[in-house]
Amino acid sequence: MDHSAIALSMNGLDENERGPSFLKFNSTLINDQEYCNLLRSEYKNWLEEFREVNDKRVLWDVIKYKIRQRTIIYSKAKARKKREKVKHLEESLRDCTTECDNNPSKENLDELECLEAKYDQLYDYITQGAIIRSRATWYELGGKNNKYFLNLAKSNKKKSSVRKLNIYQGWKIN
Repeated sequence: MDHSAIALSMNGLDENERGPSFLKFNSTLINDQEYCNLLRSEYKNWLEEFREVNDKRVLWDVIKYKIRQRTIIYSKAKARKKREKVKHLEESLRDCTTECDNNPSKENLDELECLEAKYDQLYDYITQGAIIRSRATWYELGGKNNKYFLNLAKSNKKKSSVRKLNIYQGWKIN
């Protein structure tokens, strides 16, 4: 029998940079009609592209790979648009606040209130994402503990990462 002992060393987690990790599918994409339509149209193309593949298991693996590729591209583009929207909304809110300070008319105050409501709604969406990523089973409704959930998600990420694996062919006796 050929067996080797394995020793796992878990030091220096803070000094290593994070790399790419496993894809965790964002289940909200299932309700995204644009994403579903994209996959439906691409699926037909993939079946045509890989029509020579006879083994259904291989075809399934190739299609899963293609879905993963498209999902990553789509999700990155969607996240980029979301960040741009947040940035634009923050700039509009800052400009409107300045305008209200200089000219506190009813129209300006109504516009400021509307922008604040949009920003709060967007912030709630971001907070929900942090709660899901942190895998917290409870949270206090009404409280925006964004920092708590972001730190919890960061801590969970560090705990789930293996940075170094040492394989020893023999034991050293000291």
